[in-house]
Amino acid sequence: MALIGAYNNSYEEVKNYLNKQSEKIDIVFDIHRDSYAGNENDINLVKIDSNDVARLRFVIAIGHENWENNLKWAIKIQKKANELYPGLFKPMYIYTEKYNQDISKYATLIEVGNDNNTIEEAENSMTYLSNVLEKCINE
Repeated sequence: MALIGAYNNSYEEVKNYLNKQSEKIDIVFDIHRDSYAGNENDINLVKIDSNDVARLRFVIAIGHENWENNLKWAIKIQKKANELYPGLFKPMYIYTEKYNQDISKYATLIEVGNDNNTIEEAENSMTYLSNVLEKCINE
């Protein structure tokens, strides 16, 4: 129940923010760390440029009419990331919920490692993700 409340609360906050902006914002990311599920086969770390980097994962919600845009956007980003930084992303998860991904034209959820990763590893992944996003947005 807490999870549902958290998404409802964040939806209202983000929606209010988007409505106050003078320019339309189409791209919204929900970025957070996943919680460790105890799967020993789930590798949450990759070496990039000799840095330990928390691996990322898109969670795509298909419980709304805009899900195809979100999926295409996530595929574009993940494809570019695989070109630039192989292993940065884990395979996508697809769920039937909304996870607030109906809030804008391109709204996605990105998990940054899990709670076993260090803050430094999570911050490192954001450096590489920002490089990928810059290329995707400018293309």
